[in-house]
Amino acid sequence: MNIHPKEHKWFFSEWQPALDKAMPSGRKVAIIPAKNLFSELAVKTENQHLEKLGNPTVKYFSSCEDVKKYLLHA
Repeated sequence: MNIHPKEHKWFFSEWQPALDKAMPSGRKVAIIPAKNLFSELAVKTENQHLEKLGNPTVKYFSSCEDVKKYLLHA
């Protein structure tokens, strides 16, 4: 599966900078990845970017309930 150049540009020029401004370090990020190659690649790329910024701990989950427990109680 290929990422359309327009989507790639949007992700790195619009979404990524907005996330950087909105997320100070020390925050938690919970991700429920979709079951496809594009999603896995996007998640890995984003995780690498967050680590470079010294931003939040990123954890992966398979359900919304697990995410809620992590964000509310961890």
